[in-house]
Amino acid sequence: MSDHARVIRILVLRPSAGHRDELVELCEEAAERARQFDGNFGVQVCNVREDPGDVCVISRWEDASGPERMQKLNDEFRPRYTKLIGDNEPRLYHLTPIE
Repeated sequence: MSDHARVIRILVLRPSAGHRDELVELCEEAAERARQFDGNFGVQVCNVREDPGDVCVISRWEDASGPERMQKLNDEFRPRYTKLIGDNEPRLYHLTPIE
């Protein structure tokens, strides 16, 4: 396994009023499961300094198959987090290093 992630996946969620703590707890649950996946360098649930209401899930992967597994997990958790974000659309980013 390389020492550096080949793909960084960032999911940004904005909770509906009064649901931030529940959303963070749900994201932590998903992150704990994702940490067990092969090729995972780590998953963190973060605040976003520039958008204090947002909750961000950052995962780092050995290769492109990791974010695909993370997406399947996201699909599993989506019915639960959709109730907590209301009409706020999730934002998803995949970053790859410039070589």
